[in-house]
This record gives sequence, C-alpha cells and structure tokens, in this order.
Amino acid sequence: MEHDPYFSWKVSRPIHNADDRIMFLNPARLRVCNHLFSILAYFAKEFIAKASLLIDYDHFECTLQLSCLHFVNFYDLEESLFWFVLFCTEDIHIDAMANGAFAFTMEFPLFEPLSPPNE
Repeated sequence: MEHDPYFSWKVSRPIHNADDRIMFLNPARLRVCNHLFSILAYFAKEFIAKASLLIDYDHFECTLQLSCLHFVNFYDLEESLFWFVLFCTEDIHIDAMANGAFAFTMEFPLFEPLSPPNE
C-alpha cells in the first residue's frame, strides 16, 4: 500500500462521523464483491500483478484494485471477465504507480443507507 498513492490517501482520511447515517452491509453484494475479487486475483496471477480489496467501514466504501501491472493482454473470455468487473463497479480510474506500473481502481457499492443523512 505504501507504493500506491490512491490507497494511501484513502486510509489516511479522517474518520467519517458514524452518527450521520446508518448503513447496511448487503450480504448479496458482499458475495458479488467476493466473486469480483476472485476474478481480479486470477488476473493478478496471470499478469504477475496484485489484487487488493479495501473495505472501509469508517467511510462506508469498498475499493477493488488490480495493481502493479506492467502490461494487460486479455484473451477472449478474460476480456469478457474484465468487462464484467468494470460493469459491476463504479468510479473506475487508472492510477500510475512506481517503476512504470499502473493500477485499475474501482469502487463497489457494498453498503446501502438505512436512513438518510442527518442535516
């Protein structure tokens, strides 16, 4: 994580005020997230990269990342699997890393609000 500026920023943010809202961790979404992470772990093995999953209970966020990539060369089904991961996630971006590597970072909507934020 020390080589990844985006993850470093995410974990160094101030803690969210938990009194603002009540969130529900959806078990069906948790299962989907597990499958998405499994797909990224497969790609990490295939491309000699790293798959990461960050569930941030303080900010109610779930971040998936395929990092330390130096190349991406998908074949048939692999490309379809990668598009599936992108289709299921939000806020997708590509981050530069050290030594010319890059990372695909995406958010997964794991949490659902049970109550509106207090204003």
